[in-house]
Amino acid sequence: MTRLAIVFLSFLFSLLAVGNATAAPMNVALGGTATQSSNYDAVMGLANLAIDGNRNGHWLTESVTHTLHDSGAWWQVDLGASYDISEILVFNRTDCCSDRLDPFSLSILQGGMVQQTHHVTSFVAGISGTNLSGMTFDIAALFGGSVTGDAVRIALDGINYLSLAEVEVMSAVPVPAAVWLFGSGILGLIGFSRRKRSA
Repeated sequence: MTRLAIVFLSFLFSLLAVGNATAAPMNVALGGTATQSSNYDAVMGLANLAIDGNRNGHWLTESVTHTLHDSGAWWQVDLGASYDISEILVFNRTDCCSDRLDPFSLSILQGGMVQQTHHVTSFVAGISGTNLSGMTFDIAALFGGSVTGDAVRIALDGINYLSLAEVEVMSAVPVPAAVWLFGSGILGLIGFSRRKRSA
């Protein structure tokens, strides 16, 4: 088999890999921008603590948000781009006051407009452990498919403090290995073409 044929087959398989690549879920909230209705403290309890990658719900770990006693207290993460959101995980405070999250609304926004909202009457932890209490929302199951959005908001339906340990917004993204294969195929063709011209 000639070198050209080998490179061509490599390129072809790269295309097939990209076209058939499975999707890997990724937490697109990481690196986003979080805001909330108010800040309980100037240092502790800030909005960005719910997207710091730490699910620990104990207040003293300094990874839990905290608003004032607001009417309709809310927290929001702007993702920085639009994503097809398939799943959202919400982690509650664990050292005390976990009932403050009841009831609340979980909304997906696009361009400032609400696309879908799910009302939760009671927080039911499906993920638990030491200082860990998380509830999973299967967006595809709730709304009949993934929902495109660039922001996610959690808002209390009454008057209370709002505290969140972590919010994870999951979206499917291409497998990096497939993209690398695609690029390597192109580079292989370019390199072969240059060698042929210089021969």
